[in-house]
Amino acid sequence: MQNEKNHYNPSMSRFGQYLIDTFQFSSDESEEIMYAMKEPIGKSIRINTRKIALTDFKIHAKKQGWILTDTDIPEVFLIDRDDTTIALGNTIEHMAGWFYIQEVAAAHPPFLLHSEVQKKNPIHHGIIIDMCAAPGGKTTQLADYFADSLIIANEVNRTRTPQLFDNLDRMGYDNIAVVSCDGRFFQNFPDFFDAVLLDAPCSGEGTAFRDSSVIDHWNEKNIHRIAKLQKQLIETAETIVKPAWMISYSTCTLNTIENEEVIDSRLQQENTGLKEIFRKRFWPHIEHTGWFFASIFQKKKTENIHHEYPILAAQGQKNLIVTPATKWERETVERFISKHLKTKLKDGFLYLTKDGVYFNQKNLGPLADYFYFVHAGARIGTMKKNIFTPMNHLFWCVEDTSSIIPLEVTSEMWNEILARKSVKTTSQDGYYSLTYCGRNIGIGEVRKGEFLWI
Repeated sequence: MQNEKNHYNPSMSRFGQYLIDTFQFSSDESEEIMYAMKEPIGKSIRINTRKIALTDFKIHAKKQGWILTDTDIPEVFLIDRDDTTIALGNTIEHMAGWFYIQEVAAAHPPFLLHSEVQKKNPIHHGIIIDMCAAPGGKTTQLADYFADSLIIANEVNRTRTPQLFDNLDRMGYDNIAVVSCDGRFFQNFPDFFDAVLLDAPCSGEGTAFRDSSVIDHWNEKNIHRIAKLQKQLIETAETIVKPAWMISYSTCTLNTIENEEVIDSRLQQENTGLKEIFRKRFWPHIEHTGWFFASIFQKKKTENIHHEYPILAAQGQKNLIVTPATKWERETVERFISKHLKTKLKDGFLYLTKDGVYFNQKNLGPLADYFYFVHAGARIGTMKKNIFTPMNHLFWCVEDTSSIIPLEVTSEMWNEILARKSVKTTSQDGYYSLTYCGRNIGIGEVRKGEFLWI
């Protein structure tokens, strides 16, 4: 162990010296922190309470031999498993969207934002934006907390949007819509959003438990370059949130350049409209999490000003827009649900893109003049050559699921699915309500005696 610690000697590290100079740590204390930040941390998960109640999940986890340890967020748990032959991300529970693998510290910004909003100015049927959304943990958390609001998930990096889409589809929330643009674009919409979550692009020091190179190659010049963007984004966040409403600013870093200096530079502006509620640090050697910084602000009340927002969507690319389903397309979906599932679609709105059919409880129509949406809710299927083909999460978007014939998915069947092998069944061809350990996990199909996970 001593030899390993010597590898992280802060005297050989720019970041180690930064800790000593900035926080007045001793060399030994800095070394302890450097070592702790590169140590693996425990797995933690956030339960999707839209799909399974906390009490039900705890009962299920106990039967599976999983050990859950409470955190200060009610739906977030540390998890230990004796049997790890199947990776946590490949379990039926994860693929069915019962939980999201999310680091404890990273789950705090949405939790703290929601807590403060509820105390000071509850949001009802609002519009909330996650300015830097991928891979989707905080976005889906916001969708859970603000279930009757529309969550706008923005991700500028197109290489990250597929992972975001996959997570949104897996979790099955029907009140999220995705746009893909530079976060500073939203400065065109002052006083527009009811709450803003800005988990800013950062140097990622707090992810050293995954990849130590973020510390080994730490460079203060790069940090100042990143901080310049962060200052622009927090200024945008202040502009776009409504007066008296809330902003969350967070990073997965420890340095003060990307945290205190960013927010203090905004607070010290003569024209600032922000009031700080609190700020919090997560230290790896104390909380045993990744490094994290979280803060909450409230925009000061001002006189009501009427804004005329610019029509900007027309400047985008036509192939990115989602379009409302036509009457015929909606009827096609509804006929399928009536014929094969013996039920009806919930009240809501259908949208189509080139990759799918989406259900959203919220009407995106009024916002279509402003934004090009690239993902529009829960992806429930595809529409090709006038034929609707369902996806697993259609189950969560229909009114009555009791009429759908259940089909139990066993562990053996799941192992075959993971191995990409054919799963034979004696059930008749058709669509089924999939169950696992007696609880619903979505919709599946049996075709020619073979079970298909759709």
